[in-house]
Amino acid sequence: MDREGTGGEVVQFPGHRLGTIAQTMAGFRGASAATEARRREDRVTVLEADVRGFDRVAGAAGQDEAERLLAAVADRAVRAVTGFGPETVSVSGDPTAPIVSAAFEGRDHCTRALDAATALRDAVDSMTPPGGPGFRACIGIDMGDVVEASAAGLSFRSVGTVRMFAGRLREFAGPGQVFLSADAWAELAGAVLVRSVGHVRTNGGGETREAFCLLDATMSSGQARARPAGAGAS
Repeated sequence: MDREGTGGEVVQFPGHRLGTIAQTMAGFRGASAATEARRREDRVTVLEADVRGFDRVAGAAGQDEAERLLAAVADRAVRAVTGFGPETVSVSGDPTAPIVSAAFEGRDHCTRALDAATALRDAVDSMTPPGGPGFRACIGIDMGDVVEASAAGLSFRSVGTVRMFAGRLREFAGPGQVFLSADAWAELAGAVLVRSVGHVRTNGGGETREAFCLLDATMSSGQARARPAGAGAS
C-alpha cells in the first residue's frame, strides 16, 4: 500500500507470533532457508556456585592477601568443576564474590554435576587458612530442557530458565550447602539424601518451585561424599 505523496512501500512482516521456525523464516526473502530449519531439545544440568567470605578474610588478613587468596580459590574451584567434563564453564559476578557456572550434558549429566558441586565445595574449603576465617561455596543445581534451533545459518540456544533457577538456589544456599531443584533430586533419587527447604521463588512474578538441601550422596562415580547440611539458608 502506498501512502499518498510519499511513494513509499509498506513492507508486510510476518503476522504470526507463535509458530515453527519454518513459518517464521517463510516471512522473509530467501524463504527456502525455512526448509533447513532445525529444532532440538536436550536435557541439561546447570551448576551455579558463588564464593563468599571476602570481607571476613580481608578483615583478618588484609585486602591484598584476601584478593590473592580469592584468585587462588576461584582457580581451584574452576579446575574442580572442569574435571567432570562440563559442556561449558564460566566465571562472572563481582571480583570479591565470583560466581562459577557450568552446564553438563550427555551421559550422567546430573550425576556429574553433583560430583562437580561437592568437589568444588571441598576445593574451596581446602583453601581456608588454619585458625582463621576462610571462603565458602554456596551452590545451586537445576536440571531441565535446553532448546537448540538453527535456521538460515543462524543458531540459537536457550538455557536461560534452567540457569536462572540454579542461580536462585545458589542465592538461597548457605555456606557449604548444595541446593537441588525437585527435577534434579528426582533424577538422583536413590543416590542422595536430602531435606526439603520449602518453595523458592523462581522469578519476580511470584512463581515458586520446591528445593532440597543435600545431606548425603553416594554416587556411582564415588566422587560425591557425605557432608553436614550446615546452617539454614541465608
